[in-house]
Amino acid sequence: LVDAADAADAPGHLPPGQDPIVDPASSAPLPAPPSAEGADTADPPPPPKRDPGVVSSAQKSTPSTTKKLAAEAQQLRDRAAKSATELRARAKSLERLVAHRRNAFTASPLFRSMANTAFETVDVDASGTVDVGECYIAVLLFYSKLSIVAKGLIPPAIGDLRKIIETEFGKGGGTVTSKTALDEDEFAALLTLLLDHLALRVLLQIGISFVVVPVVAAGLWDAYYWGYLKGTPAGGVLPRAVGVNLFTSVIISLFVPLALKAYEAHTERLRLADQKNKTTTTTTT
Repeated sequence: LVDAADAADAPGHLPPGQDPIVDPASSAPLPAPPSAEGADTADPPPPPKRDPGVVSSAQKSTPSTTKKLAAEAQQLRDRAAKSATELRARAKSLERLVAHRRNAFTASPLFRSMANTAFETVDVDASGTVDVGECYIAVLLFYSKLSIVAKGLIPPAIGDLRKIIETEFGKGGGTVTSKTALDEDEFAALLTLLLDHLALRVLLQIGISFVVVPVVAAGLWDAYYWGYLKGTPAGGVLPRAVGVNLFTSVIISLFVPLALKAYEAHTERLRLADQKNKTTTTTTT
């Protein structure tokens, strides 16, 4: 007979109620799995082997590499600071150029919106700059929209526009680069220079159309009526207001465009004279 305590310590002994584990390859029962106490006392698994060819980032970082990265970062900071300084200087230069040439229209958000629309329409390659030819097309586009309000507005010739760009902005070369082409801000400044007389022109047009012409038309109609229509059937049927409006329409359609054209020509002569004086002063200096 085997003692119960010895039987419990014998290999392959199972507690009551647990079935033996049978190896599929053989019909012999397998030993029971180790208990929890045995698992706690088991040796820990060995650490994974490290590939000697793999080097960590900490091992790669050397004093020379760190110094090189710091130098590159400083160069980027210096370049950004230089660009910011150049942009501020350019903005101040443009502001000085147009500070005394703005009027109520060119200082309004509507003007800047129209200028940006014309610029973006011509800048088909989205480069952010336009050469002299593209700039002239944008100016014509802007003037065509503005002429809806300011009738008879005459855009400058391309030769005059080129002179303005060369004189005021120092640009206009044949090769399109950032030093020869205009960006969006410079284009808006160019339009400001071209339209510095617009406020006076609009006032002139309103004064002629709504004050001078009606008074002249009324006087002409009265003279015509008393000289030719008084006592005739037409003079008795045609009201005075109709005759005055008829004379007003004829005068506006015939003479107002001529007056505005003469004003544009006079303004252009003054602008070219001022530009010539600036060129002479620059050459002398």
